[in-house]
Amino acid sequence: MGRFGIILDSKHSRRDFGMSMTARNIGIPNEIKVKVQVPFSNIVHDISYIYGGKVYGERTLNFEFSFEEHNKLRMEYRKNRFIAWLKSGYGKKRLVDDLTPEYHYFAECSDTSATYNTGICRITAVFTADPLRIPNNPDSGLEAVI
Repeated sequence: MGRFGIILDSKHSRRDFGMSMTARNIGIPNEIKVKVQVPFSNIVHDISYIYGGKVYGERTLNFEFSFEEHNKLRMEYRKNRFIAWLKSGYGKKRLVDDLTPEYHYFAECSDTSATYNTGICRITAVFTADPLRIPNNPDSGLEAVI
């Protein structure tokens, strides 16, 4: 998995920052149920499908990256530069995972953490994303999927 990464704001985690993806977890969005209770009765109506389809909440994307650097000053610089890139800008941006290159997400980095261990720095990035994976090429015949 070390040769894979993510593309965010047209920069690649491995090519542009030298960060190897070591783990990933693409969460599954929860279905949102909308229920209405009829006043003065025990009847509850599920109106989740009123507009013709299911409604989903946001999903969580977790990525872990690592790099090797024995100079502590350079390690700190690289770590801070990478985290600044992940958290740059405002709102959700287009994110492409190398393991599913035909789709992208609209996501925003909501949390990061870093650990050090004998010259290895591991950075965990948590993204909050819209529920659907969207095809990069609208003419490809692929559909937006959960």
